[in-house]
Amino acid sequence: HFGPNIVVQGSMEFLADETLVASLALLQVEDLFQLGQTSRRLLALAGSDLVWLPATLARWRFGALPSVGEALSPGDRDAASLSALAETLRSPLSRGVEAFRCFVGRYKQDVRVVILLLQILVAQTGQTVKRAGICHPGAVVMLQSAAHRGKTGVVTRWQSGDDFAVIIASLKAESMQQLKVNSQSLTLLETAVSTKEAEQALLQMGAEAIDALVTLTKMTGTGTDPFLRSLSAAASRVLATTMEHWAVAQWRLLRQDPSRIDLFEEGGLVVALWSDPEAVDVKRVRGLLSTLVDAVARQTPEEASLIQRVNAVSDVLFRDFGFGGNSDDYYNPRNSFLHHVLEQRRGIPISLSIVWAAVARRMNVPCFLCAQFPRHIVIRVPTGAGNFMDDIYVDAFGQKVMDYRGLVSFGISIGLPAVPEEYVAVCPPTAIYARLLRNLISIFSQNFAEDAVQPNSLRTPRLPRLIGAISQFIAVADPAAADQVQELTRTRTALRERHDAVRFLDASSLHALTASLHTEPLAR
Repeated sequence: HFGPNIVVQGSMEFLADETLVASLALLQVEDLFQLGQTSRRLLALAGSDLVWLPATLARWRFGALPSVGEALSPGDRDAASLSALAETLRSPLSRGVEAFRCFVGRYKQDVRVVILLLQILVAQTGQTVKRAGICHPGAVVMLQSAAHRGKTGVVTRWQSGDDFAVIIASLKAESMQQLKVNSQSLTLLETAVSTKEAEQALLQMGAEAIDALVTLTKMTGTGTDPFLRSLSAAASRVLATTMEHWAVAQWRLLRQDPSRIDLFEEGGLVVALWSDPEAVDVKRVRGLLSTLVDAVARQTPEEASLIQRVNAVSDVLFRDFGFGGNSDDYYNPRNSFLHHVLEQRRGIPISLSIVWAAVARRMNVPCFLCAQFPRHIVIRVPTGAGNFMDDIYVDAFGQKVMDYRGLVSFGISIGLPAVPEEYVAVCPPTAIYARLLRNLISIFSQNFAEDAVQPNSLRTPRLPRLIGAISQFIAVADPAAADQVQELTRTRTALRERHDAVRFLDASSLHALTASLHTEPLAR
């Protein structure tokens, strides 16, 4: 890494534009802005897509991409990012995707997220009194003092005379200084808003707000400042609802194309990102799946029969890579999240089956998960014979490849006297995710019930997780499940009312409020 002074002092005139742009792409964002002020040539080159596209993609994993207007599924977004990067490498001086414009726009939106959260905190103190043209708690202001000229902040309180306390809006904890500023050094940009208005504005930002919210949720770990802890808590609340809305929108998008070969992994990415938007690396998940596919391909000759390809997938996953059931911690919700299953190589029947099917489909093995199979999930591989009794079946949890007779024997072992065709009927991938989400609803509702009778160990984040799982189930549920959807919709409404109340209640009050919640009906 080198700073701007080294570049400027070197023999810059002997370097081709392409070489300079490639060098600029190595710099930190702060250096780029400083460097552009030292030379007209550098200023012109510093706006190239090759400089700003990598920085934009690294900083924002959700929301709009440069030059891509429509919403994309996680895998499609990653593929579009790789394609855009490849194009910029071919044309390093191009500004065709306007990456710099996108970077600046997203940065301004991040600052907006901070401002709205600060306004929420001020509004909850009850200090906001709107006075047009005059600074007041909750107002958005621009500082005019020499040390902070041009920076935006939020007035937190009146101090004395014409002096106000102002917090600078920033995604860096060390930059969020609370300053004592005279009103003469402030320019009023916006008046204060209510908590509800600020939260609605954040939710309207949608996916564009997610990355900033994730960053702000971690501010509690930077110190013991009670203000930062409050800011982090507010960000966590808004993030949970934002991710719920994002996931529901993603399911609607995926349902538009039920024939996609990668629908299993795309659905898995949606659930995983909803569960932990910070930890899930879409590129890594897709890379891990590709590694498995490559390993199967190396063991599978081109002329391999269908059963040989099925056995190759099972051998690679179970024998070579050690995938297996997590019997010791079966009801841990992480067993349902694709990234965790791929990293730990442990899961439950439904998640292991999703991994098996995602790899098999890439190996041209036609397959689907039997969402109607009771008590367990198995994979059906149609042989083309036209009869379900002639097809191949896979138990990913038990690591077995079976014919229909073997499937019947397996059914008997788990208490099924017979395996009729309806148990193994063709279902869309969304049906399997409805079942996975139903499992999560059961787990989260049980956890919530345990919390409600143990007020000292209450963990309110489980409330939004339960609400989010219910919303996603409603989004993917089959129309035939209308009664269950109505029941869960009523339950979700009750949970949201309790969640709103949680913000202002201590643990003992919350315990009294939710003591009977676990008796309300939930999906099994």
